[in-house]
Amino acid sequence: MELLISATNALNKWMKLDLPRIPSQDGKRIGTQTLHSDANSLAWQCHVLTNSHDSHRGTVIAVEAYSRYVIIMPNLQPLSKDEFAEELLTRFGNEVIHHMLAAEAISEEQVPEVMAQYMSTPKVFSWVRNTDLSVNGHVGDAEKWVRQSTERSNVSNYSKENAISLGIHINQMKKCVTLPNKKRVKFYPVSRIVDDGLFRFAKGLSADRYYHTKPGDFPNPYDIEHIEPHTKQVQTTTTNNKDIPEQLPDNVVSLAQFRAKKQSKK
Repeated sequence: MELLISATNALNKWMKLDLPRIPSQDGKRIGTQTLHSDANSLAWQCHVLTNSHDSHRGTVIAVEAYSRYVIIMPNLQPLSKDEFAEELLTRFGNEVIHHMLAAEAISEEQVPEVMAQYMSTPKVFSWVRNTDLSVNGHVGDAEKWVRQSTERSNVSNYSKENAISLGIHINQMKKCVTLPNKKRVKFYPVSRIVDDGLFRFAKGLSADRYYHTKPGDFPNPYDIEHIEPHTKQVQTTTTNNKDIPEQLPDNVVSLAQFRAKKQSKK
């Protein structure tokens, strides 16, 4: 799994880095390229908040591009790349498993296996100096929450407990993004990050069957066709060079049905 860290100018300066820009084939939007996550990667827009009178310690805000999930990492000294990676991976791993449990998508008995899959997943970091203006809007919203919840906006003294609580609150709020086709989509960051975590780190643990998905696995949330199917004849086997639809069992569900089923139990 590749993790792309898109650092704002402020974070680049704070960490004393000299990061490259994302190449632009048409020479446009240099430094403001759009970020994308997919089945093999997660892209994070990252920024640092400091006080005007003390820029040594800061609070880092990381927002994942697909889910708009925010992680707030407070009261930090300038980090090296390795230190930043460790901090982000620790917070992300702990929080995604917490949300998977809270959503009753996994059981407590399955947590060790999920953690083992998370730890064993190869992770490669790439760094660029870039600001996705759309994702950065959610960074700005989180910054307002942080500054409003700190005494006299002293972000250097923001506690980890307050940061985690604030992050949970923000991630449970409905977000709205505009797609390239101008369509507006509303969603909850927690729901999307759970879908992502189940797909990546809970292989073999699903009791349900999903369309276009190996038995025991959770579906790929980045493939829209697999989320909202129109037929149960979705998997194929190849015989005599012909693709033959495979009729799936009646317990096959979609992610939308999965969420609805969990909500009905509450």
